[in-house]
Amino acid sequence: MKQANEVAVVALDKRYQKLEEDLKGRAEKILLFLKQNRAAIEIYLVGTLGMKRLNRQYRGRDRATNVLSFEAPKNFPKISPRFLGEVYLCPPCIEKNREDIQLLLAHGILHLLGFNHASVSDRMTMEKMEKKLLTWLSR
Repeated sequence: MKQANEVAVVALDKRYQKLEEDLKGRAEKILLFLKQNRAAIEIYLVGTLGMKRLNRQYRGRDRATNVLSFEAPKNFPKISPRFLGEVYLCPPCIEKNREDIQLLLAHGILHLLGFNHASVSDRMTMEKMEKKLLTWLSR
């Protein structure tokens, strides 16, 4: 029998609290589409300065970015639900660049599942899956 996935969405800035419920529902649907069972993810909504700090600390880039994903370490304890990792979204960056927050949510979750865009082939595979997800979410 399938067991539910667990999604936590936390706005680290009060301005983004209005996005929490919608993103939680979308993340749950994404995990369902990707046939995840008993998986857990955490999604954080951060401002520009917070995202800039994270990007500098973990990627060596001294600027804010739209999305960052951190997979759970390979040696993470085997627990149920299985913790996939964390996704950080920066609504101000997303808005400034006129990007789609649900696309970036899907992008971040795909990274937690091992998708990447290191090569042209990998990027094409990931973009194809993102398009499938967006089509499915818009139904």
